[in-house]
Amino acid sequence: MKSLLMTVLIPSFMFGALIASPAIAQDKAKLKEVKATNTSKVLHDDDRVRVIENTTKPGENNANVVRGKRVVRILQGGTFERTYPDGRKEKVERTTGQVIVAGPDKEAYWQKNIGKTTVVSYVVSIKEPKK
Repeated sequence: MKSLLMTVLIPSFMFGALIASPAIAQDKAKLKEVKATNTSKVLHDDDRVRVIENTTKPGENNANVVRGKRVVRILQGGTFERTYPDGRKEKVERTTGQVIVAGPDKEAYWQKNIGKTTVVSYVVSIKEPKK
């Protein structure tokens, strides 16, 4: 019985692990390939701040980037699902009129509008001073 375990079952498990590893790596690589499909309208851009109006329709994605310091005003709320490079997911609710002071982020993420409403936000990103 012991020899059956050593010659058949253990190599089978090891082979299965080898096959699964590339599949997991491919899933993580797909996260990085997600392109922004939302509409971003630059309202102002100088050496200190960048002001953008983002419109994300249901099913659309925001960019997969590391975001800096920013102030966000939600003009029309909705529901996002954030996805991080390690595959972790987080549901985020945004309500109309909400003001968020955020960043800088430690890691990139993309978010998909999983709700039924178009989410519109006004984002003021604060740029780091040039030295």
